[in-house]
Amino acid sequence: MSRKDVPAFAIGRPEPTPAEAAAIEDFVAGGATASVVPMISVSKVRAPTKPHAPKKSARIVRADGRAVKRSVLYLPPELHKRLAVRCAELETTLSDFVADAVTKAL
Repeated sequence: MSRKDVPAFAIGRPEPTPAEAAAIEDFVAGGATASVVPMISVSKVRAPTKPHAPKKSARIVRADGRAVKRSVLYLPPELHKRLAVRCAELETTLSDFVADAVTKAL
């Protein structure tokens, strides 16, 4: 089998051992038991050496030269859908639409 015939998600993964293959088949068949062989061993997992600093919000420069800062906005699913449809009708981005609305509200 050539590399292009292999699904993209499988590239770079080693073939399972016969014991792992049997455990996988048993699991898929609905007979999962405590004898399932783990795919990685605990000894290969490394603890971080130092805590990571929290990420700062990303500052992005758009193609038109405007500098923007990333913000996360949580909306109810129905409101988000209505917003996305409206932005498509106006041929604008969600970011630009929200920025204009917030500017007008402030």
